[in-house]
Amino acid sequence: MRTITDVVKQVKGNTSHWINLNDLTEEKFSWEKGFVSFSLSNDDVHKTFIAIVSQKSIHESISVLEEIDTLITANGITDPGLLNFQNQAADQILD
Repeated sequence: MRTITDVVKQVKGNTSHWINLNDLTEEKFSWEKGFVSFSLSNDDVHKTFIAIVSQKSIHESISVLEEIDTLITANGITDPGLLNFQNQAADQILD
């Protein structure tokens, strides 16, 4: 059985290779380091789908950082790794 880390590594590798092979960007494309994954109950799948397809309109009213902060707070996340991800995301957005 493959881990989520294995799957994400392969997806990132294959997609960046395909994007660069097909010259879809002016500069060499590469994914940012790292990723975050969450598990969902069946009850949350539809709500999560709606949130994903609504990202453009959501970010017209709140920033990505505000959304990350809201998700972390609403879900009681205290994992230092995820909080570090939040700080790294802030650094990249504010650069």
